Amino acid sequence: MNLLKMKKRPLIRSSLVLAVLWVMGLSQNLYGQTAVEQSTDGIDAEWHFRFDLFQMLLEERGLVVQPKLEMVLSDASHSVVVVAGQLDRMPAGMWPNLRRFVREGGSLLIASEQSSHVTFIPGIGTFLQTPVTTLNPGDQYQGYVDCLRIRSLDRGHPMMQGVSELVTNRSCWFAPPSNDPTHWQVVASLPIDCLPTASRRKALIAVGKMLEVGAGPLVVSSDASLFTNNMLWHGDNAILAIRTSETLCVGARDKLVFVADGKALPSYRKGLQEEPEINETGSVPPIPKPEPELDKLLRLANAAIKNVADSNVLNEALRQQPRNIRAERYLRFILMLFGVAGVLFIFWLLLQSGALQSIFKRARSMQTAFELKSSFRADANDYRLPAGFLAREFCWELTGSRRSADWQRYLVDLQESSVRTPFRKADRKKLAAIIDLASRGGHATITNFDFLQLGKTIATLRSQYNVKAAPR
Repeated sequence: MNLLKMKKRPLIRSSLVLAVLWVMGLSQNLYGQTAVEQSTDGIDAEWHFRFDLFQMLLEERGLVVQPKLEMVLSDASHSVVVVAGQLDRMPAGMWPNLRRFVREGGSLLIASEQSSHVTFIPGIGTFLQTPVTTLNPGDQYQGYVDCLRIRSLDRGHPMMQGVSELVTNRSCWFAPPSNDPTHWQVVASLPIDCLPTASRRKALIAVGKMLEVGAGPLVVSSDASLFTNNMLWHGDNAILAIRTSETLCVGARDKLVFVADGKALPSYRKGLQEEPEINETGSVPPIPKPEPELDKLLRLANAAIKNVADSNVLNEALRQQPRNIRAERYLRFILMLFGVAGVLFIFWLLLQSGALQSIFKRARSMQTAFELKSSFRADANDYRLPAGFLAREFCWELTGSRRSADWQRYLVDLQESSVRTPFRKADRKKLAAIIDLASRGGHATITNFDFLQLGKTIATLRSQYNVKAAPR
């Protein structure tokens, strides 16, 4: 695994969380170890890959660590179980018990660590353990091909509130069983262009809900490093840890079993309460300092946020600028500002006086009287006007009204019933065309031939159906 450098993120919403975790992690890292466990520079390298900080979050919510997993299986509704790291180190017969534990109301988190083979958990799913990589620089974190920036998140889920980006470290992917009735909701998925291709858009974090009434939450992560001490400082992994602890601790829960690499971990407070031992030289190692109380941690976090809010960013930026600038440059700059302001003021006065307004007005091209008259000149070959007169006269004789609305209503009544005016079907189409011409006018040029045909059609209809100029 690659040890990533810490990255500073200016997120106000997570500064309180990061401050509390930093103080907790610092006290655990420096004062919760013996002299043999510490390296030469006072920092334990293995501490970065453990789950101390995430375990602290759970214990600070009131959970009491139990030494054995069997002690919480019978009290599922009040218990939380976390299984992280190498899943193949868990006893095979324990997985059915954990599934029954969730059905009875227990909270379970399974976070898999990368290994050399596929891990199948009966009734839960499969972890395909090939490390996921990407060649897209936009999805790489700090240039590492096996450290991905995850942005495909279900921000509507409570676990993803406030999370905009996650950072993985040699992740695998999770595939839920196809024939299992458990409802799975993928809240974080891998990018579309990652490798191998089988891992694209697959689940990184999924939440399962069993069908049994009263079943507890089941959270599955295909990258356990999201919850390790060092990776909490990258992306929004710390916020994910907070949201995950909230999801697991829903309800009245007071028991916790934290299993890492198949081994149940003791409480993180145990390392702070051990008695110092005398080493080979006869000297006593430094006594561990007491753990900071929660109210002190909150005051420290508030002070850190206040310092960030009160900092003068402008002065800090100006302090880094080059020094020993000559005084005449300042004078030239001030004179240039006065000159620009004077030019703008003169330009504004000219605009107010109207001297420059004529420059910005566009000249309008007016038409002559001859052009206006010629545009309204009627075409000698267009008979639309007399055809309209002829059609309106026939409609008046037919309906006894000069209103086009009455003509249209007459046509609708005629189409609905043929008893009142027994027009044949072919004659109805002709009548509809005549009423349309009388109501809306001609839509195209009507030639002399069309006009004569219209007159013949009207004369035929008038004679066949005995149309008279009488009111209705």
